[in-house]
Amino acid sequence: MTTMPYAVETEALGPAGGVAMPVDIPEPRSIEETGLQPHTLTELVAKTMYYRSRVTEGQLSDLVRLTRPVIDELMDLMKRDGLTETLSQAGPLQYQYALTDRGRRHAFDAFERGHYVGPAPVPYEHYLRVQAAQAVHRIEIAPSDVARALGHLVQPEALVSAVGAGVVSAGTLMLYGHSGNGKSTIASAIREMLRTPVAIPYALDVGGQTLRLFDARMHEEIEAVPAPAATPVSEVEAEFGAGLDSAGEAAGDASHFAPLGGARFDRRYAVCHRPLVTLGSELTLDDLEMGFSPVDLTYTAPPQVKANGGVLVVDDLGRQRVRPDELLNRWMAPMANGVDQLGLRTGELIRVPFDVILVFATNLEPHDIGDEAFLRRIRHKVQVPDPTRQEYREIFRRASEGAGLEYDARAVEVAVAEYYDTPRRPLRGSHPGDIVRNLVDFATFEGVTPALTVDALRRACRAYFV
Repeated sequence: MTTMPYAVETEALGPAGGVAMPVDIPEPRSIEETGLQPHTLTELVAKTMYYRSRVTEGQLSDLVRLTRPVIDELMDLMKRDGLTETLSQAGPLQYQYALTDRGRRHAFDAFERGHYVGPAPVPYEHYLRVQAAQAVHRIEIAPSDVARALGHLVQPEALVSAVGAGVVSAGTLMLYGHSGNGKSTIASAIREMLRTPVAIPYALDVGGQTLRLFDARMHEEIEAVPAPAATPVSEVEAEFGAGLDSAGEAAGDASHFAPLGGARFDRRYAVCHRPLVTLGSELTLDDLEMGFSPVDLTYTAPPQVKANGGVLVVDDLGRQRVRPDELLNRWMAPMANGVDQLGLRTGELIRVPFDVILVFATNLEPHDIGDEAFLRRIRHKVQVPDPTRQEYREIFRRASEGAGLEYDARAVEVAVAEYYDTPRRPLRGSHPGDIVRNLVDFATFEGVTPALTVDALRRACRAYFV
């Protein structure tokens, strides 16, 4: 049986500077091209200026992520309305501005409606078109991509193929098996199969309300440039649906977005690696709904929306506060239709993309989690087995060499006989790395050079097994 190479530590994604985007999103060059109402932008700029005694157009451009032409247009509008004043010239074609008393009252009133300050939001309809262009099911995944992503694990080729098929389906995948054999690691590695980056708005404008989407804990920014063959966003149908369902109207008018051929990428979007969002045992059904902060009066996207375009992992399925069948019932329609419905506190519903590779990982037997009808909804179910003795030796060799130790096959065989064969303990893929770290810990404490000897392994194993 052929096995894949193993590495003790999961490798980070490779450098992605200058990677090509699959969609072209030019910067808006006017207020109209932002797709936002002028008052939405003037309120954002006023709140941004409120805590600063003075600010230049260039500083404002960087703070709200809009081009200088848009900032200049906004400054002219706000000056005409008596909201700002010019203090001095800060350089060639650069002026310093401050809020007037009227402008400060305008900012204060804006804070009463919402405290959001940051990059200008993206109209919801525009986000739908962008997400449709970079949807996860559009990514072509080859066997070499799967082999590369799982190349740090020792696993049978049949498992690698089964995982690859589940990922290619862009649907739902269940990984099950004993703890310590790499289910969570495999789930995390699926992101590395998704080679293209994704554009994620810092915030969305949904019917005049702000929804925070970018989350630095889940979204890893990179440098990227539009590819020559990138899909122009204006040519993409918003396949996920749009708008506020209760009103029956679109959330934005795509006809006013920036024309093609813009000089720069719209900075209201963060260019990121495909997201990997992991939900643990603390998950509840309420966590899957829109969050609203009564303090800053803004919404926060739930985790499945933050995972759009990437991988959503429900780890340790069956241990959550919510029952597995309740969780799957909550996502049954989104999984089938690619669209989820989320409620606002006004009672309105918005249709949002459910564009994820959904992975369930569990230590339980599938039939202990749900009945046949439940399991039928998850088409790809992959058992992650205990390693064979040959695989275990290979894992131990890699773990030893990764720690800078010379591998000693005889010492490992003695440890396997004494700590696995005699007590009939099953082999686990995570054991070698942990045992080697224990061995190094003892050597470090005693101030000696670590070595993979029989005595050193015995002591490391005694400390590890109970």
